[in-house]
Amino acid sequence: MNVLKSYVKRLCISFVAVISQTAFAEEVVKQQNFASKTPANTPASDALMPMLLALLLVVFIIIVVAFVAKKLNLTPNNTGHFKLVSSMSLGGRERIIIIEVQGQQHAIGVTPQNVNHLFSLENPIESKTLPMANSTLVNKINKLFGYTPPQTDANSTQKNG
Repeated sequence: MNVLKSYVKRLCISFVAVISQTAFAEEVVKQQNFASKTPANTPASDALMPMLLALLLVVFIIIVVAFVAKKLNLTPNNTGHFKLVSSMSLGGRERIIIIEVQGQQHAIGVTPQNVNHLFSLENPIESKTLPMANSTLVNKINKLFGYTPPQTDANSTQKNG
């Protein structure tokens, strides 16, 4: 997930950079055109329309990034002491979460009002890892940004197996 977060951040930063460079180039062209026009020939809507379009584009980008972040759950889940193994939604705001604490897994029910310990698991559930290392899209994005992902045990076992 951290790799995906860095991709989203870099994508947003590069998108904002391209938009700002385009807006700057348009502004230079407008200033050159403005110098050649008389004030009576330039209506106020000529300056207002690009500004409104840029504002709408920025708001749209914020909404899309928020939607993607919410759908992909781009929050850090694992710390040194607690590990989120699995999570399942039961309704609008109710969830069952499997966490691992000191090598033991526990099922926890989470609602907006409270958090309840349901039971301890006898047989631990292994957390699934997404096979992103073999994805052609991820490899192309890595090349584009010049990122080299760290080699982990999961990646080496997938390649060998």
